[in-house]
Amino acid sequence: MTNGRARFGIQATPCPVAPVEYRTLMRFPLRMCHICRRISHRAYTGSIRRRLRRPGMMVVTPSIVEPCPPPVLSNGYAIWHGAVPRAACNATLQAIEGAGAVDGRVLRRGQEQHDAAMRACTEHCLSPADAAAVTQAMRAVGAAALTAAGGARARLDGPLFCRYRQGGHFRAHRDRSHDPFDAATVRARRISLVCLLNDGDDTHGAPCFDGGALVLYPEFLPVNAPLRAGSIIAFSSDLLHEVRPVRLGTRYSAVAWLYDVLTREESHHAEPA
Repeated sequence: MTNGRARFGIQATPCPVAPVEYRTLMRFPLRMCHICRRISHRAYTGSIRRRLRRPGMMVVTPSIVEPCPPPVLSNGYAIWHGAVPRAACNATLQAIEGAGAVDGRVLRRGQEQHDAAMRACTEHCLSPADAAAVTQAMRAVGAAALTAAGGARARLDGPLFCRYRQGGHFRAHRDRSHDPFDAATVRARRISLVCLLNDGDDTHGAPCFDGGALVLYPEFLPVNAPLRAGSIIAFSSDLLHEVRPVRLGTRYSAVAWLYDVLTREESHHAEPA
């Protein structure tokens, strides 16, 4: 991927996230052991627009969004706590329970497949009104991350809402695909966003859960992301990560991706090798 600043001609805008943190994030090395290479080729989260109607995609530009609070951590990722108020999280949980569901899929060679051994959860599409609080927060966080990463314009794909019941999990994978048979939006992903909607605290009127940690592998060393309800984490779509099995209760989350607009438009015309 070419440098976003050169490709888009970005105009620098103030951002609370140190740019060097996201330059490191975006240039995460793609060294893989034979196991990780197998995982990389087998599993990518894919667009489910052929199966579900989702809120329309939007252009994310740093200049039109209020700055986000500074991140808590910086090691190839950044976390914003309190990005979504708990009351909004609770309302979103209720909307998820009332929405239609499909089994979580993985994308392999351009085909969406159900593989419970790889990914065990359900996916839900909410109305724009029900998804508004999470969408707005993800757009703001995405704009801050995009500025720090040196990009000026991208599209937000999502959010997609997920429910992990007891035993639910998503084994180690990367969100960005390098397979020419996969959708252009998946191959052009740059930044992944995950919003946790509930946690282990049952004092706020929301269901709680145990387990289900989001684990990142910068340099292939596991790091448990310290998320709580309303937190949003942004990380490189090339970064290996997983959702550990839920031991008790139900875990609710939302995921979205920023993908390069020009990269997607160029990839759209590319023929599979």
